[in-house]
This record gives sequence, structure tokens and C-alpha cells, in this order.
Amino acid sequence: MQQDSKSTKLHETREIRSYPRTEHSTPIQFVSENSYRTYHATMRNYSNGGMYIESKRPLPPGKDIRISMSRYTAKQQQGPEIFSGYFGRIVWCAPVEAAQSSLFGAGIEYDYPVYFNDANE
Repeated sequence: MQQDSKSTKLHETREIRSYPRTEHSTPIQFVSENSYRTYHATMRNYSNGGMYIESKRPLPPGKDIRISMSRYTAKQQQGPEIFSGYFGRIVWCAPVEAAQSSLFGAGIEYDYPVYFNDANE
């Protein structure tokens, strides 16, 4: 039986990103809209358009959040710690399959693109 090349292509999924990602693991804190409670998470990668974080709690897509960089210093010259924080929106959230405990991965989109000295060089 001949395999139809069109049906094979329909099952392929490819992510198309506006900005390439840079791997970078660092602790962060965030506050969601209409809340003053601070939550802790870990950023695993970033780009000019957003970041991927892992949290011990599920994050509701569509919520606006304010992210603070734990290791921010005014002297930082590269990477995400160049700024003390970011405003963004939770785009998606899903359990991390490889996690030994309950962890949730979330995609965060910045309110506006951020350009880093070292990103995408």
C-alpha cells in the first residue's frame, strides 16, 4: 500500500518561533494580576519575546504577571538579569512530564519584545 505524502505531512508538527531561545536557568519570583502574593519559579530559557518557566503550581493562561529576577544586579551586562523584571502574560501551562515531583511548565509572553545583549548572537 502506498503512503500518501500529504497525510504524512499533516501529522508533522513544527513550532515556528518569532525569536530563538537561549538556555538560561535562574530563580525568579512572580506576582499575578490582582494579587500581592509572591510565587517562586525557575526560568529555564528566554528569548526576545518571552520565557519558559517552571513552577510548583499551575499558572492560569491569560493572566498578566510581573516577573522579578532573583539575581538582578545593576552591573549585570548580559542575559535576562540585565533588567530587574518583566511584565508579561501566561500563554500556556502544562505539567512537566519528566519531573519527579509535581512541576508545571509555562510559556510567558512579554508585553513588548525585549532585546538582550547576548540573545541570538
